[in-house]
Amino acid sequence: MSQQNKRHDWLRRKAIPQLFCEHDWEILSARLALSPREMQILRAIVDNRKEMAIANQLKISIHTVRTHAERLKTKLGVTNRTTLLVRVFCEYLEYLRTDLAVPRHTPDRSDQPTVSSGAKSRSRLHANARK
Repeated sequence: MSQQNKRHDWLRRKAIPQLFCEHDWEILSARLALSPREMQILRAIVDNRKEMAIANQLKISIHTVRTHAERLKTKLGVTNRTTLLVRVFCEYLEYLRTDLAVPRHTPDRSDQPTVSSGAKSRSRLHANARK
């Protein structure tokens, strides 16, 4: 197995399934308005499981898995598994950006540097000297 294939295999088996914790899945389910069964199918797709493996895991027929997957893609406005994954990740990033946004620090007036009165008077002198 080449080094690149090993990396892809690691991403498929380890990294991608660990991107979302249980709470993240609940958030995604609410944001995408998915049923519990649709979420099960989506999670299996994100885990890169094949249709037969999903059918065996959920104890349903492969035809039912295909039907759920097609309805899921239609509901999310995508055409294939890859764009489905992108849509899910984008939705999660949007959640992080909007719902968990940290307010920016706005400095109050005390944070700004002040000009000493001596510097003010010197600048007035220079302004008057130019006149």
